[in-house]
Amino acid sequence: MRSKALVIGLVLALVGGVAIWALARTGEEKASSVAAQALRERPLARLFMANLGRLMTLRAELDLSSEQKAEIKQILQSHRSEIVALAKVAVEKKRALRSTMVVEPTDEAAIRAAARDLSGVIGDACVLGSKVRGEVKKVLTSDQIALIEKFRAESDESVDRVLQKAIAE
Repeated sequence: MRSKALVIGLVLALVGGVAIWALARTGEEKASSVAAQALRERPLARLFMANLGRLMTLRAELDLSSEQKAEIKQILQSHRSEIVALAKVAVEKKRALRSTMVVEPTDEAAIRAAARDLSGVIGDACVLGSKVRGEVKKVLTSDQIALIEKFRAESDESVDRVLQKAIAE
């Protein structure tokens, strides 16, 4: 579970960072300020920003000691080559799926095959993440683990609210 939270956290941080950058760039241009405001009002943009905010709060609340930070850094570095290799394959498979999706006429079988390829890499990443999570969990206190679980529950609730609102509209 910790590894999933780590992977999800990293993805949210990346997406959030890109969103913040895009909003900042858009905000610099007077003509695009209306577009930036509209983007901020989108449910998915608000969800990403809220989860990014929660992630930053979690990071502060965990209050990791310098020893914990060093141990976690060492754990992540020990798996760096595996993580990078899987990330490269995931990017390649995602791009292949996207390319398959835009081909006209639509080839459902090819799309499903590309999606299966990507899901296999996601499965591999989840297995690795679970392994890393187990190693990192040994470094954390029970209070820190509880904070992570609370973060996960709040993130799930946030997604559920967005989906319920989308259904109601």
